[in-house]
Amino acid sequence: DWQSPESVLIKDMTRLTNALYQQTASTEAFETQRYTMTEDKARNMALQGILSKIERVSGRRMGNQDALPPATKSKPNSTSSSASSSENKYEDESSRARELQEMIDQVVGSGGGPKRRSAMASQRAEFNPPVPRS
Repeated sequence: DWQSPESVLIKDMTRLTNALYQQTASTEAFETQRYTMTEDKARNMALQGILSKIERVSGRRMGNQDALPPATKSKPNSTSSSASSSENKYEDESSRARELQEMIDQVVGSGGGPKRRSAMASQRAEFNPPVPRS
């Protein structure tokens, strides 16, 4: 009866693993080497794993990356003049301009701006659109 080499190999491997399993399962020397954890030890190890993951994630978090809550638009109770609404718009625009300037200053201060070269400046990607051929 002809058998493929793969089937012969599978039978040999199955026979070998079964023999090894029976030998190790019945040997008392191996039984004494097995370690079983207590429930307290298993719980403590699980908690330690969770705490170490929390510490690792907290260490990666940047302090100034928290999201700001969206600004709520309050409806005026009385009829307000257009002057007060234009003042609010001006204040919003000036605060946005201040925030933008602070961001630019932060980038320049960290070495990523046009005045100073960062250590990573050579690793920045540039986009050069293809030049159309005539």
